[in-house]
Amino acid sequence: MPGPDRVSGKVRPPPAVTLAVVVLVLAALAMRLWGIGFGLPHIYHTDEVNEVKRALMLGAGVFNLGRAFKGGLYYLLFVEYAVYFAVLRALGVVHSSFDFLVRYFSEPTGFWLIGRVTVALLGAANVVLVYRLGARLSGRAAGLLAALFLTFATAHVESSHFITVDVPMLVCSALALTEVVGVIREGALRHYLRAALFAALSVMTKLPGIMVLLPLAVGHVHRAREERLPLARWFTDRRVLAALAVFVAVTAIANPGFFLALVRLVSRHVMPGSSPGENLPPDPFAARTDDPFRFYLVSMVRSLGIPISVAAAAGMGLALVGRRAEDMALLAFTVATYLFICLPFSADLIYPRYALPVEMALVVFAGRAVGSLFERIRHTRGAVAATAGLAILMVVPPGLESARFNTRLTRPDSRTVAAAWVAANVPAGSRIVIEGSGFGASAGTIPLDNRPENVRGMVPRFLELRPTAAGGEATHPFRKRYYDAAIQALEGCKTYNLMLVGSEYFPYRRLRDYLDEGAEFVVIDPDNLARFLTGVNHERFPAVGDFYRDLRAEPRLRRVKRFEPSGGFGPTLEIYQVDHAVQPAGGASPGVHGRRARRRRRPSAPWFRRARQARGSRPSPKTTRFFESALAASRARLAALQRSCAFWAWSGNSATPMLTVTVTRCVCRSSPSSSSGVRSTATRSRSETARASSACTGVVSRTANSSPPQRATVSNGRTPLRSAWATSTSTRLPAS
Repeated sequence: MPGPDRVSGKVRPPPAVTLAVVVLVLAALAMRLWGIGFGLPHIYHTDEVNEVKRALMLGAGVFNLGRAFKGGLYYLLFVEYAVYFAVLRALGVVHSSFDFLVRYFSEPTGFWLIGRVTVALLGAANVVLVYRLGARLSGRAAGLLAALFLTFATAHVESSHFITVDVPMLVCSALALTEVVGVIREGALRHYLRAALFAALSVMTKLPGIMVLLPLAVGHVHRAREERLPLARWFTDRRVLAALAVFVAVTAIANPGFFLALVRLVSRHVMPGSSPGENLPPDPFAARTDDPFRFYLVSMVRSLGIPISVAAAAGMGLALVGRRAEDMALLAFTVATYLFICLPFSADLIYPRYALPVEMALVVFAGRAVGSLFERIRHTRGAVAATAGLAILMVVPPGLESARFNTRLTRPDSRTVAAAWVAANVPAGSRIVIEGSGFGASAGTIPLDNRPENVRGMVPRFLELRPTAAGGEATHPFRKRYYDAAIQALEGCKTYNLMLVGSEYFPYRRLRDYLDEGAEFVVIDPDNLARFLTGVNHERFPAVGDFYRDLRAEPRLRRVKRFEPSGGFGPTLEIYQVDHAVQPAGGASPGVHGRRARRRRRPSAPWFRRARQARGSRPSPKTTRFFESALAASRARLAALQRSCAFWAWSGNSATPMLTVTVTRCVCRSSPSSSSGVRSTATRSRSETARASSACTGVVSRTANSSPPQRATVSNGRTPLRSAWATSTSTRLPAS
């Protein structure tokens, strides 16, 4: 049964509880600020750019309606960047908004640190809100335990390092769920309005936040049943109507693109092709899994650890047994959110951080399970110490994993190391084939700057491909200023002539096309490209797999450097240098009859040797001799078959019609002066007539009853051929 401290949150907690909450908040903040400057000034998380860029657009007077199902955080960043701009202008560092935008490209460290520290603070605030939610549901002990579990949850610690919308959505969802408890217990109008407000903010931040409306509905149904309202009043109650009005008004004002996105979503299915840019090829991302239910379940267990996961399952069981309205509302939120993130929206949009709302609810259930155990033994000696010791042991697995993650953040990224090597060894202006989207290299590869001339030439193409994207024509002035600032920031820097691949603007082509255009270096992520060789990834993006196969078989490429993540983060990167002096595979570049010439090329090495070399290993000498001998024998049999011919005849010596197949091996040799136009004649038997195949120079036919091999004379009408002996083998088959 709930104690007095669970009835409302208005009772001031004891000093010991307040001290424990402060310690947990400081620990959570330390875990989330540890390694916060990783990778700077480069950005290796693709989603970090979105909210920062939207905040800058808002500062330029442009409201981006394109990302309707994600956002919210950029409002806070807009305010912070306004203060940052005022400080820089007061110090004389920048003199205009354009200078501020140029600084975003030339010295972006300040922009990224502001955003990351903001998200880290929100992550620490989420710990306090989870304590408040758990305390209102099951008491202060359960709230402290839930806050402790969330402090060291691996996925929550990781996401709190990035400028993404997941952690801000959790903050709004926790506030909304806390107000739902007030709706269930008190039913006051203020709880309805607050719950609707925080639900709208949660949806504005990220679409899965809409699931908080379900526990609000559960709470209202419980309240209506408690007040014995008629069924018609359930939908016309003034509290429900007021909450609905608040939700719609806040969403329409703060995120008007939400409703426009719904209209576009419907029109895309009703009128295909009406959405601009929808026919553009998507970026090639490998599908992570075909079973999202198992993927998210495993990711949550890894994030929370097995002890906390078991406690969460026990807490959910207690909720089902107790059947309290508050617990059922939280359980409905947990199950509905889990099913929502498992919906197959896309094979690419599957990330462990999408399960963060479910993890937040699970730590509350885990806190209730351990808290109920504490309630049973609280009057015994050493109950507090025993419960605290058990809780500390439970957070050891996720705490160690979070510490390992933060430690890796402090070590150099493989992309940063590769960028330093390229800056020291590759001349400026070199033509480099590299993955990229927009006007520069992508976040998944080496951060190299493109030449200003290339960026300037790409701007019209960007504006042409997406003329109405991200808010319509009103965004064009900002986008033009955005590219102008990027070009100005690149002036005077060491840049390269980047040949970008792997995006909707620059889809993958065959490797020889880039080499023929003068590419000097090729940068790849072999582990990522290898996933596109077979399976569903190759079916979705076959050009990526073909590009990787061409790279492994191209003799003009020589690998000069390989970078692996030694203790830090980042992909495995390989840099290849192009030697244009080497003859390309198959001789000179094909001309008019290039396609036919490519079909006639013979491989330079047996298939098994080329396959093993493509995998980066060499077969043993014994294996090589065995397969080479087998290959030689197969080639000999193939040559014999090509020199053979077959003809068909009906047999008249049997009661049942029999089909006589005669395969004759010709051993005739033509004189050097003979021409290619050969007319073959064959001996005829009394009982059958055969036609010799034109593929053979001379044919001697024989049926089942014919005599041994005969001598034949073959003439081409101009120069007599030398005589030849032919041996034949006959097989009798039933006629069809």
